[in-house]
Amino acid sequence: MRGSGVANKLQIRRPHPHLKINGRRAAAAVVLTGNTAVRGDAVTRKTRMEPSIFLAKLLGPSFIVMGLSVLIDPVKTQRMGREFLESAALIYLSGILALTAGLAIVLTHNIWVADWPVIITIFGWLAILAGITRITSFGLVRKLGGRMLERTRYFAAPGAGMVLLGLILAYFGYFA
Repeated sequence: MRGSGVANKLQIRRPHPHLKINGRRAAAAVVLTGNTAVRGDAVTRKTRMEPSIFLAKLLGPSFIVMGLSVLIDPVKTQRMGREFLESAALIYLSGILALTAGLAIVLTHNIWVADWPVIITIFGWLAILAGITRITSFGLVRKLGGRMLERTRYFAAPGAGMVLLGLILAYFGYFA
């Protein structure tokens, strides 16, 4: 170990020969903490934000398309919702998928900051709760879902919310 005038908390070591940062072999001394690369005393923002950006690029367009679908044809959405609620197998399967997706997000992106990445973390936790509810409480899901599907005029706000959330995530994933 060699010192380089950096804070005593950092251990400066010779980098592993196969270590790459931002696609390039690390030539300078590097310390890795979790999934964050540290050079000297500056944390590389790009490396720290990569999971957030990837998930924003994945979820943003998905939310936009789902929200637009609800806004464009609420009657079709209502019909699909009723068909979904009639099938215990579909509710159970969607619970497994939601639980799995939520766990994947939370395990890779449990980031609680006062910034946009917290949106992804909250979505992950909500997906976990939705999955558990669908798997364990079929009757409750059917009851609440039936109430939500009673009037198509109430679909505009959730549809617009999904589009807005998708636009925010897409902006941070692709443009910011």
